[in-house]
Amino acid sequence: RLITGDEISKRAKFAFVTWIGKNVKPLLKARVSTDKAFVKEVLRTFAVEISADDVTDITENKIRDSVVRAGGASYGTGN
Repeated sequence: RLITGDEISKRAKFAFVTWIGKNVKPLLKARVSTDKAFVKEVLRTFAVEISADDVTDITENKIRDSVVRAGGASYGTGN
């Protein structure tokens, strides 16, 4: 859960992150996709979906950048 927006409007946005390590066997990776589908049926409201296999892919700054880009236009003054 990230708070995004500008001085005019603040919004809570969610990122759906799936992390599967590089050493996970292919059969287990395939199993994640079906389990992920079940989770997405319950958690339907998220701004971005991120799939990662390296822990450096899921820093707060990278996730925040993805969420902000997905948010569309920004009408603030930049202050």
